[in-house]
Amino acid sequence: MRTTTPKTNGEYSSLSRNQVAPSLVKQVTAVFAKEVASVHFEVGVAPRGRLRADIVALNMKRHIVICEVKSCWADFSTDNKWKRYLEYSNQFYFVITDALWESHGEKLKEQLKGSGAGIMVCSLRSGVRRVVSASKRRVPPLYKLWLITKLAWIGGQSRARRINS
Repeated sequence: MRTTTPKTNGEYSSLSRNQVAPSLVKQVTAVFAKEVASVHFEVGVAPRGRLRADIVALNMKRHIVICEVKSCWADFSTDNKWKRYLEYSNQFYFVITDALWESHGEKLKEQLKGSGAGIMVCSLRSGVRRVVSASKRRVPPLYKLWLITKLAWIGGQSRARRINS
């Protein structure tokens, strides 16, 4: 997924909703790249399922982080599938704008309470910060092997058709 960030005055509020998500993805990708992780986009994470993660980051210790990007409160509040990502990741984060955090931070924390999900807040001025740390959880080894193989497969050149990638 290629993203471009338009020039703005430094606030997400100056971007259209269609521009916010790619900008958030770009910022979080840079964070994971600094942490020496392989970053993948729009990956089906459930075997034989229709659960597609916005971002999957994998480091050399086989630590899987799944991120769901939410551009506004409506985007977050209508997501009914996010809890299903938890079993497929060592850590799970929502990625949101600083404006969403400022306006709905308490509601977000309340909705995530006890789930182990974390929150990353992106600002065009000050970058990315983890405001709620995600709990670390164990992922079954056979699933990890399946996902790592899938990421290698979709990341490489092949003549095979992508099915549920």
